[in-house]
Amino acid sequence: MFPGTSSGNGNPAGARKQLCFIIPKSLKDGLASMLATAVVKVVLQPFDTVKTVQQMNSFQSGILATASQIVHRRGLLGLWAGAGITVFGSMPSVAVYFSTFNSCKGRLANMLPAHYRPLAIAIAAMIANSIACVLRVPYEVLKHRMQMERHASLGAAIAFSMREEGIFGMFNGGKLAIQVLRDVPYAMITAVCYESLQGMMNNRVDRLSQRREGLGLASSQHSAVVQRRRTAQDAICGSIAGAVSISLTTPLDVVKTRLMSGGDQYGYFTVTDAVTRMLKEEGWGALTLGMSSRLLHKIPANGLFYLCYEVFRTLLGVGEHYR
Repeated sequence: MFPGTSSGNGNPAGARKQLCFIIPKSLKDGLASMLATAVVKVVLQPFDTVKTVQQMNSFQSGILATASQIVHRRGLLGLWAGAGITVFGSMPSVAVYFSTFNSCKGRLANMLPAHYRPLAIAIAAMIANSIACVLRVPYEVLKHRMQMERHASLGAAIAFSMREEGIFGMFNGGKLAIQVLRDVPYAMITAVCYESLQGMMNNRVDRLSQRREGLGLASSQHSAVVQRRRTAQDAICGSIAGAVSISLTTPLDVVKTRLMSGGDQYGYFTVTDAVTRMLKEEGWGALTLGMSSRLLHKIPANGLFYLCYEVFRTLLGVGEHYR
């Protein structure tokens, strides 16, 4: 698991090895995803803030213009509005998703023939994200409202929701429904694309490895080249998978933002009400609001996430998942 380590007493590397052995694989998958999520959310929160503001405006506004308006009104840190709730709120749902996803995928892959692997991946993603969505909705609601300056602080946002909407106020009015409608297809598309790309690129790396071995390259040099290729591969596969899923689910993301942000600006009651009124009052273009900033956010976010996720999984001793 960790080459060159010893399990002797007083050896930190050995202690880490023993700890990694004791922790269940599903828990390590969840922990790796939580750590990767924290990195991504902090680094790329400004893009999400810009996207939210764009989607709440019925008129088209460019990324730079929207960002400038936010900075002018709130200062530079305004671009990180809701970052705290985003990081700490998203980590549990991401951990639940990846733990459940990898567990379900392993069982389904054993039950189904090898050529049905994409189906096993899609079903596992659907099950996992249906569960994770329940944990994701409250923090998404609070995040959107803080990004739109509905409340001055997280405490004020929570107090308002409890006072005005009750304990289930963050879930009703189509909020949970649109979260599931957006996230389940997004997760299915991303997972199938990511793992399919990983499979294709692994085959290519294997062929290159065999060729290098045939040329008699030193094993240390060969291993370093393969490791660099695999690190880049994780980021590339994640970015491409994210681009595909984002392009297909942006209309649902716009509806989600409108329903969750609250306030009297639109006053939608259900998913159907939101879609019908948006098409009638603003036209089809309303369903693509914020797509460019969402792509600029999610493409690097997915790439960075999967890169960090695979690194943390390796450090935790899970092993290469796509070999």
